[in-house]
Amino acid sequence: MLMRENDSKLDRLRREVELGIERAVRLISDDEDICMINSHLNALEKINRSFEKEYSFRLKK
Repeated sequence: MLMRENDSKLDRLRREVELGIERAVRLISDDEDICMINSHLNALEKINRSFEKEYSFRLKK
């Protein structure tokens, strides 16, 4: 059960990262304001750190 929960969390985090990258590319290609792009990339970095934390937790088990 715990393994399935971890896999579900990882899948959700992977999807958030994918969507975040797609959104960043869209913002950049639309010549969006640099502050908006930077804010989004900071949020994406936070998601990535969460993903790394979950992934390293999974590897330790």
